[in-house]
Amino acid sequence: MTYAIDLLPEYIRNVVLSDEYMDFMGETAQEYNFSETQCDELNRLALYILVKEIDIHNLINIVKQEFNLNDDQSKALAMKLILNIVLPFPDHFGDESEYYKQLGGDVDDLYASKVLDVLMNNTSQALDEIMAPYHNLDINKEAEDMKLMFANDLVEVFYAPEEYMVKFMRGLNNTLFYILSKVENLHQQLVYALYENKDTIGTQDIMIDDNYFEPTASNWIQDYIKFSFDTISTVTLGKYLSHSPNVKHLNARRKEVLKKILKTYVVLRNYPASLDEMTPENLMIIPYSKDDF
Repeated sequence: MTYAIDLLPEYIRNVVLSDEYMDFMGETAQEYNFSETQCDELNRLALYILVKEIDIHNLINIVKQEFNLNDDQSKALAMKLILNIVLPFPDHFGDESEYYKQLGGDVDDLYASKVLDVLMNNTSQALDEIMAPYHNLDINKEAEDMKLMFANDLVEVFYAPEEYMVKFMRGLNNTLFYILSKVENLHQQLVYALYENKDTIGTQDIMIDDNYFEPTASNWIQDYIKFSFDTISTVTLGKYLSHSPNVKHLNARRKEVLKKILKTYVVLRNYPASLDEMTPENLMIIPYSKDDF
């Protein structure tokens, strides 16, 4: 089936030949304890899907017959293949997101699992394909709205209970990734917006250079910058959160909010290099869970 790869559009072929795709196929085979022969069959099946020799609406039955899996396993594997090698390319396959949702899937999983792969491989056309649901956005308006949120509302967003915010924050990150790819230097503009954020985290003033300041997001960022000697990284952030005298005055909830604000700042200050430190499953600009650190 090697010839089949040559039949694919170049932007899909680049993804299929990437290390990330190979890792995905290997991890999938390992998840189901496939033998070497079954691994080969899985790769062939994926290629047949890619060249549209297989009707994905019959994929569950094909998987069940090919790999002798039970009903739940067959459905789970078919959905995983659809999510990772069909949904990213709606211009090639057509929009199958509704079918995926009928099977019980969440199409938001697509963006978390594939955006980093595409960015790291510089397949910009494939990125456009993946982010197709966002193509009707008013990019300039979304960028301005994002800057306003970073300057005025991000602290309040982080105070909201995590269980209510996961889907919203996932969508927010998806939108942010898309407009970052379209608006030059937007990450720098968002950093400047954070410098202007006057929302408070905590009730006690913080000391910076022997002077007391209101505990605004902006001042917390300045305190972190001075603590780290402007060496902005996840390493210095961890040290700051563990050893800063100012942080020690915060209760657990406020410390979580501060961590999220500063993590967002670190990612944007170092963008796009900061993406190298993330896995595809944890790709985000704005963290939305305490497990995202």
